[in-house]
Amino acid sequence: MALDIYVGSLARYYTQEWENVVQAYARESGQSYQKIGPGVDQPLPNWDEVANVSKQWLEVINQQLSSHLDGPITWSEEPTSPYFTDRPGYDGWGAIVTAASYVNAGKPIPEMLSEDWMADPVVLEAMETKESGKNRFIMITCSGLWLPADFDFTFDFVDVCNEKINISSTGLLAIGLRMLNEQTVEMDAGEMNSALQAQLTAESPLEDVFRFSLSMYTDLARKAHENKLPMFYDM
Repeated sequence: MALDIYVGSLARYYTQEWENVVQAYARESGQSYQKIGPGVDQPLPNWDEVANVSKQWLEVINQQLSSHLDGPITWSEEPTSPYFTDRPGYDGWGAIVTAASYVNAGKPIPEMLSEDWMADPVVLEAMETKESGKNRFIMITCSGLWLPADFDFTFDFVDVCNEKINISSTGLLAIGLRMLNEQTVEMDAGEMNSALQAQLTAESPLEDVFRFSLSMYTDLARKAHENKLPMFYDM
């Protein structure tokens, strides 16, 4: 199943002025590509309108979190702002969430990824546990949006489309990913680069998929934090 991670402005995302990795490959190789999903046949919003909604939405978050922040969270909604994306896929998402869930529970990580990994009791408990004292990897198992900041907590809110979502920071995500790496596969930068080149199949061991996914999340979290951009899933 297609599942991408997007790092960039909300205006660029919602006006679809970006390409996922498959779209980019198709364009560069002269192939056709048609994106399938909800809302693809709907008229696209205006860039400035989305940028204004984004700023208003972020202003509410900054107001509510003001006592917990060193300064307001902000990012550029200008067309010149960069974006980054990659595709862990549904299995990549499942692998990193499964690994984090089992490590948090103090249990060995399974050898293979369950086809219905969300129904795994260990995973289900981690995805529903939003107390940092009980879930060390809440920023991985629960959050779906990471704002460019360093606050050390997560919170439930709504996105700009008024959909419920758990929000964390890119700084906390980087910490969680580093901690998960240290407690599992202990990859260095070179090994992460190699893991991103792995040719995975449906029969690949969970550890191989996890290495690939962990490397990708780490790379995108770094880019999001360094470029002061939000990061979230495109499903």
